[in-house]
Amino acid sequence: MQRHLEEDLSAFSFAYSSIVFLSFLSLLIWSLLQTTKGLMLDETGTWWAVKESLTDAAGRARAIHSQSFLSYGFFWLSWHLLGKSNFLFRFPSIIISLLSLIFLHKINQELFGKRYPLGLEVFFFLLFEPLSIKFIYSARPYPFALFFSITSVYSCIRYVKTKNIN
Repeated sequence: MQRHLEEDLSAFSFAYSSIVFLSFLSLLIWSLLQTTKGLMLDETGTWWAVKESLTDAAGRARAIHSQSFLSYGFFWLSWHLLGKSNFLFRFPSIIISLLSLIFLHKINQELFGKRYPLGLEVFFFLLFEPLSIKFIYSARPYPFALFFSITSVYSCIRYVKTKNIN
């Protein structure tokens, strides 16, 4: 009986892991295809803010958006150091979004241990927060705001559990 149950759980775990992997692969491919399109209207504001010098970018970012200049700094670096293409311009958002999903998984581990399959929390987050999928490839400050929100929650949970800031 125990062996049969372990085989069933192993088959479920493999099937679940395969579905999660294929879902993320599909999302990644879809996001990469979106980055080859022209800039959306909001993204043209980001481009306008970062197209010239870093000091110009700081002033323009403040003029068009009330959030921190930090995200615009990453877009400025991307535009001036990596190259002038839509994909490379949106690259910082893709990277910071992936980091957000990693920290979301770390929150799950802190709260529930390893009882739940890898990726389950990310699946539900993307299911109930569909705009985050759109912003994964968007050259806007929203992925950065999401990243800092998630890492703040993670830091608070770690502090409550360990009473240590490290």
